[in-house]
Amino acid sequence: MRPSFYLSGLLFSVLFGLLLSSCLGDSQKAMNGGAAAEQQSDSIRLTNPSELAGNTPSSGGQPEDSTIYKWDDQIFDWVEIGELERLNHPSNNLTIDIDVNNPTEVRWEVLMNILYQLKYYSELDLSIFAPVFGPNLERLDGQTVVIDGYILPIDEEQGIWALSAFPVASCFFCGQASPSSVISIYFSENQGRTRYATGDRLSLTGTLTLNHDDPVELYYILKEAEGRLLQ
Repeated sequence: MRPSFYLSGLLFSVLFGLLLSSCLGDSQKAMNGGAAAEQQSDSIRLTNPSELAGNTPSSGGQPEDSTIYKWDDQIFDWVEIGELERLNHPSNNLTIDIDVNNPTEVRWEVLMNILYQLKYYSELDLSIFAPVFGPNLERLDGQTVVIDGYILPIDEEQGIWALSAFPVASCFFCGQASPSSVISIYFSENQGRTRYATGDRLSLTGTLTLNHDDPVELYYILKEAEGRLLQ
């Protein structure tokens, strides 16, 4: 059985959850404003990755694979690449200018232009497509950044949200976007009680963490986040 990426199970689980919440039946409304339709809640709860550990097939304890992969937006899957393509991949060559006096503006195309490697996690008995961040992208780890995107609830009670590069109907959870097109969001105490409608477009500022080895988190985490609504 082909080893699977843990978070890819979200696509199926969330799809059913959003069907029940009429996300797919009313995707245009969700995409265009994130406001709840008719009598629905203004938020759609997406499944927390940590709840899906039992939904992904076992890798059978396979050792870590040294093969490098990239995400293919045409087939919506990982594809193996050779050493030459790896060396010439934009993630190894892009330049990131870090502003030491102000939050560094981060573009989604930079975050999404990464490589992947299968890593085995004994605690889950799974081989997972883990991120391989380029050397310059690593410089953003721990930096204060600002990024725009569409807000999605993961677990509002626990204060866990996600920010997507794409609107709800075409995001990683509901569509077939790259797994690196979403960021885990943990708001600061100042904004911990703020409620946002699913799909609201925000500009967020916070501390960016690159997730190298936590299999139940997204690839990127924004902590102490503070945001403002965009028109």
